[in-house]
Amino acid sequence: MKSFIGIMLVSGYCCVPRRRLYWQKQPNVYNGLIASSMRRDRFDEIMKFFHAVDNTKLLPNDKFAKIQPLLEILNSNFLKYGEVYGLVDVSIDESMIPYFRRHPTKQFIRGKPVSWGYKAWVAADPNSYAFYISIYQGRGGDKTKSNVNYGLGGTVVLEILDKLQVIHPTKKFSLYFDNFFTSIKLIDEIKNMGHDVTGTVRKHTVEKCPFSNPKTFGKSPRGSEEHFCDTSSQIVVVRWNDNGIVTIASSEHGVSPKVKVERYVASQKKRAKIPMSNAIHQYNKKNGKCG
Repeated sequence: MKSFIGIMLVSGYCCVPRRRLYWQKQPNVYNGLIASSMRRDRFDEIMKFFHAVDNTKLLPNDKFAKIQPLLEILNSNFLKYGEVYGLVDVSIDESMIPYFRRHPTKQFIRGKPVSWGYKAWVAADPNSYAFYISIYQGRGGDKTKSNVNYGLGGTVVLEILDKLQVIHPTKKFSLYFDNFFTSIKLIDEIKNMGHDVTGTVRKHTVEKCPFSNPKTFGKSPRGSEEHFCDTSSQIVVVRWNDNGIVTIASSEHGVSPKVKVERYVASQKKRAKIPMSNAIHQYNKKNGKCG
């Protein structure tokens, strides 16, 4: 059985169109490690009868009920051994698992490196180590019920945070995620729970923050900035004009210390150093490692 699981792991890295090709003698597909560890027919026989759960006890509303116990074991081990990475800075994002055959949960997301497949909510550290993975099942079958106050994205963040807190109840987490998940209400809620958040914000979710008109601000020189701080919650919101307008909200990082980044400045017709706020710098450094 260990050889079987080992072959499954290797096949995730060394992919071929059909798994039987690992045993064929063509040099472009043959894998000596797999072929020498188990006969092809023996592997097919185990694959035919391999199950991760009792099929007579499947949950009717869980579209991934056949692999759910396996996912739970993986997530438990991810969190257990994630302590090596400190488990402090956590990036939450959606990730695509490539799949091109038929399945009711298959998604299409334009702009992703992998457009077709299963969508998963992933919590990872800045080095891309995954702490927690939850596969999205769509509106009908997903276990995540959207909270009207935070939307689907905010609800996913709170559920992942609950999982992290169960394993590490004394840790203070710094969460990073994009504008699909972020809202000022969500940041305030997580701050009240004792954790910090830094995330990009959509222009209609900045509450009553008195920013200038986006069209006017977009015409300002590259590197221009506006920022405001809510006196009650101490949440800082920064708007920065890069190639486009970037808006960041954070309960942890402020404007200072600023860093210099190199960008092409059209007015000077050359690349130049422009200032970037610390909140945006920290977000770029620690978010977006989920794929």
